[in-house]
Amino acid sequence: MPQYSFDLPILPRGGKSVEAIEVGCDINGPRGPVCVRDLVLHALIARVADTDNNTHEFESRFFPEINTLEMDSPEYVLDFLETVNRGPKMARYINWLTGQHKLTRTMVLSVAGGWPSTTSGASQQTLVEFGSNNVNVWLMDFSASTTQYGEWTVPMPAGWNGGTLTAKFYWTSAVGTSGYTRWGFQAVSICDDTTIDTAWGEAQYVEDPFIAQNRMHISSDTLPITIGGEPEPEKFVNFRVFRDAPNDTMNGNARLASVKIEYIAKNL
Repeated sequence: MPQYSFDLPILPRGGKSVEAIEVGCDINGPRGPVCVRDLVLHALIARVADTDNNTHEFESRFFPEINTLEMDSPEYVLDFLETVNRGPKMARYINWLTGQHKLTRTMVLSVAGGWPSTTSGASQQTLVEFGSNNVNVWLMDFSASTTQYGEWTVPMPAGWNGGTLTAKFYWTSAVGTSGYTRWGFQAVSICDDTTIDTAWGEAQYVEDPFIAQNRMHISSDTLPITIGGEPEPEKFVNFRVFRDAPNDTMNGNARLASVKIEYIAKNL
């Protein structure tokens, strides 16, 4: 049986010191009956029902002396736990139990609420109406020949953990024919009594291939972005988006509609 270990910075949530016991659990798996053996009972990982309505329980074990949570189980049992719809999923539960679960929150930067940078700015945003259905979208055009920028300012939420974030780009093109667009994103935090002219954090990039004219394009997430300055909850943050045109291959303007930011909330 493979053993799965999780280092814990502190005693896990609800952790209790109890006598060493054994818990048996029979499962009609592809390799025959299986017994999950727990030396120290900590908490229930999952309770699931099979197709015959037999209930199976899986539990973790916590070793205080080595500050480790472990679970012994065949791999196919773990795969089963990951796919069941009843009860908590094993990986999510263990992340919560060990304090490693990350609560992701979303913030949206609409082009309607941004503006072109004064230096090397993108075009002024325009309300564009599409086709016979009269769908209206605010768009900001970024040139194919030079790097251009657009900006937003937002006081960060009180529940933000002050860490990194990621960005996803929603865009289109009216004239593109092939290639990909390379989007960049960076930010700087400006605290109380701090000079506004503070250096930007390191930019992160994502490349998204052209699909067809006037189709919505949704990029992948960037790598985690570190905000410049002193990033803290409720502080003023300036976000900057740009098209890294010298390093992409799509001909014609890329028309940005919005950017979705994902950040991590504080642990409750």
